[in-house]
Amino acid sequence: MHAAINALHKEQAEDRSSGKPTPTFEFIEINCLRISSPSEAYTVLWRGLSGEYIGPQIAYARLKAYFEDLATRSIAPSCAKKSESVTKPTNYVVCLLDELDYLVTRNESIVYNFFDWPQQDNSGLVVVGIANTLDLPDRLNKRSLSRLGGKQLLRIAFAAYTHDQINNILADRLQHLEGVFDSKSLQLTAVRICV
Repeated sequence: MHAAINALHKEQAEDRSSGKPTPTFEFIEINCLRISSPSEAYTVLWRGLSGEYIGPQIAYARLKAYFEDLATRSIAPSCAKKSESVTKPTNYVVCLLDELDYLVTRNESIVYNFFDWPQQDNSGLVVVGIANTLDLPDRLNKRSLSRLGGKQLLRIAFAAYTHDQINNILADRLQHLEGVFDSKSLQLTAVRICV
């Protein structure tokens, strides 16, 4: 996901330098494992949109109003000319929900809201959810599943890392600590993780 976002930023910069009009986007990442409660995801999304830090209940209310306002502004009167119809947003927000499993509550309202807002007219919100379990959609109620695309839901299963891949990741992340860990320790750690 980070590689895709970096490629989009690069493409956006190239388009701007060539004078080509291109929509802008912001990237907001929410690691659901690192927030104190599922509702805290509202706080993180609102902070990413506005820069303001507020509690989850107020953040939810402001997000709801924000997306309803965008949808209301996009509704063209029935007598409007075709040229006055709904315009596409020029500013997009790509929200990554990593560890999406942790947002599932009893009534699933948080998952529902996060995937309902992109469906509002003119919202400009794109939500990508990453879950550790393949059966997450099967465990959701019909209401929440309808916001995830229902039967058109696209699931992409990624294979687990091999010990060589984990060894390479560890070596890359720890390269600035040269000499602290020897290569045999990293290999042993990689093998242990894969077991």
